[in-house]
Amino acid sequence: MAATRRLVADRSANFAVMTALCTPVALALTAFAIDEGSLYNERRAAQSIVDLAAITAASNITNAQQAVLTTLADNGITSVAVQQQGTTVAPTATKAVVQIVPGRYTGVSTIAAGSRFEAGKLPYNA
Repeated sequence: MAATRRLVADRSANFAVMTALCTPVALALTAFAIDEGSLYNERRAAQSIVDLAAITAASNITNAQQAVLTTLADNGITSVAVQQQGTTVAPTATKAVVQIVPGRYTGVSTIAAGSRFEAGKLPYNA
């Protein structure tokens, strides 16, 4: 009983014990932060490639599908399925899915940003 009281009262190794208890938590949080940062960078890179494909398609509106596929392939995304309007294609671990919807874009600032693009409206410009 006296040995237990002495052990509880002894404060000489508290720093080592607290370090041993906190280190796994700190390592787990660090790993989580690195994974989240990596995912964020991957999303930004993918968004940049998709934006580039959209710009390429808009500049070649008569052959938009081929322009998108070529742009994606040129940027390392070679396995792509094109989802046609009215159909559903599920992406897989090895195949990306894109949907190409031509339409009309009006850049008038008085129109709400979400209403400036009208899918399917002729003549196409976007």
